[in-house]
Formats: sequence, structure tokens, C-alpha cells
Amino acid sequence: MLGPLTAHDFWVNAVAVGELHGRPVIVSGGDDAAVRVWDLESGEPVLGPLTGHDGAVNAVAVGERHGRPVIVSGSADRTVRGWDLASGEPVLGRIPGHDGAVRAVVLGERHGRPVIFSGRLTGHDGAVRAVAVGERHGRPVIVSGSYDATVRAWDLESGEPVLGPFTGHDGAVNAVAVGERHGRPVIVSGGDDGTVRVWDLEAERHATLRLELQHRALSVASTADGLVIGTTAELLRVDLL
Repeated sequence: MLGPLTAHDFWVNAVAVGELHGRPVIVSGGDDAAVRVWDLESGEPVLGPLTGHDGAVNAVAVGERHGRPVIVSGSADRTVRGWDLASGEPVLGRIPGHDGAVRAVVLGERHGRPVIFSGRLTGHDGAVRAVAVGERHGRPVIVSGSYDATVRAWDLESGEPVLGPFTGHDGAVNAVAVGERHGRPVIVSGGDDGTVRVWDLEAERHATLRLELQHRALSVASTADGLVIGTTAELLRVDLL
């Protein structure tokens, strides 16, 4: 286990995993309105704080723009921003449009073009708290977690529901990620109940793994061999064999 990684002044609301100069990195966002980047293997900070939001950073994602790695962040200030992962320089200005706090962002591809998704999906009985992009049976999907304590999956191109709801969390689902375990695509979710759960993305079934934490899970990211989890108290790396 790696961590805790300390630098944020308040809660860590969001984490994502990317690559910088050939090394795996963790990107985190917090209530201190900052985005930070850490070396995944050593835990040392490598970039940040990246500042510009006027409120808590609730969501972060890593992708590519014009051939360069970028960070996208969503904030309580109702905007989305983009940053160059290598330099930390802003690459996208304030993107407005939301009527409330942006609690989820993800980068994907739609009709052959890169897109940022931060919008609304209808079907949950509460606000959507987190989104991630993956693939199911060869088609791109959006995975969502909600205050209604469920996880769902949607076709990225049509917007139609394709999986769920997954139930089991006893409280809001604050974070979702897509990864692979034992050669199968999985959804990872973290919630207010202090658990992180792993679900099979291709088969609607109960969680295949459940991790008990000492604090509420606010963010999760999947790595090649484990998970990165942000809680109300710390940022953790958990190895899954």
C-alpha cells in the first residue's frame, strides 16, 4: 500500500490515473480548489498545485488533446477546466453551462471525436455524483454513480441504459472507475458507507469484491495492479493480486 499522500488542505474529492514522461501518475482534486499530480510508484508530488477554480474540485479525468496528455477538472464553481499534464499550463478556459456544481467529468470518444462528458443522465433517483467511460461488448459505455446508492451503465452514443442498477452501497456512490480484474472488465465504486466495491461490467451480478475502509470513499481510480482511493482522511493505493 502506498500512502497516505498529503498536500491537499482538505478532503480529496477526486483521483485519476495517467502517465507522465513514461511514468504512472495519480491526479487528485480537493476541497482546497487545487489539482495535484503525484508519482504513482514513489508517492512524491510531481506537479501542482494547479489553481484557477473558485470552488472545490469535485472531479478529475486524464486524457489526450492534440497529441498531448491533459487533465480535465470539474468544480463546485460550476465550470470545467483543462490543464496540460506535462507543464501544468491551462489548455481550456472556464467551460460554463452547468446550473450547479460539476460533480463528474470523463473524457471519451463519440462519433470519432474526443469529448468531455459532464452532463446529466436520466434514470437515477438522485443526483449523479460520478461518471467513467469504458467498453462493454465492444461498445463505449458511460458508468455512473449516484446519491441514490446505485451504479448504472449507459451506451455512450445512444444514451440508453445498458446495465444496472447495481445495488449494495448503503449511501451515496461518490466515485466510479472502469478497469480490469482477472482479464475481465470491471466497475469500481466507492461510497459514503466506507466501502469500495468491484462489479463485473459485462454481467449483472453482485459485487465480486468489497473493501472496507475506515472513512468515506470520495474517489477511486483503477491501475494495472490495484486501486487508488481518496477518502475523507487520506489518499491510498491498494494492491489487488
